[in-house]
Amino acid sequence: MAILDPDKARIRLETLCAKAEHCESEMRKKLAQWGVSARDANEIIEHLKRNKFVDDNRFAQAYVIDKMRFARWGKRKIAMGLRTKGIHSDVMQQALASLPQQEYADILRALMVAKAKSDPQMVLTFEGRTRLYRFALQRGFEPELISQCIKQLLLSQSS
Repeated sequence: MAILDPDKARIRLETLCAKAEHCESEMRKKLAQWGVSARDANEIIEHLKRNKFVDDNRFAQAYVIDKMRFARWGKRKIAMGLRTKGIHSDVMQQALASLPQQEYADILRALMVAKAKSDPQMVLTFEGRTRLYRFALQRGFEPELISQCIKQLLLSQSS
């Protein structure tokens, strides 16, 4: 027995999608929660896609930019988030590749500078650099980029 009839579910999802970006898997979960049959759910999803309410490519682009700029996540953590949303790996790779590289590196640098300010000697000690490295890894940044940033911080602090 459906909690929500298919027409009301479609209207609710259209309203939800008009307010913010959502992916197909989120919409399918909502429909399942509302007790909409699988056949009706497929029709509703196709309607949402056809009318551009749901577009996983557009969702992935928005998610990647939001998580980089506002949550200050690295690519690895963003990719995990997209995977949990059920975004296809091709779409995910395309969205991640579109990140502005300079802005991305600047965000990592700013995070590490802020973390290093808690202990002015942090960058100068092996233990401190290791803590910085782990901090950036937990945020989802790539090891190569973290190492480059630590080297830059070390050079700027030793001069």
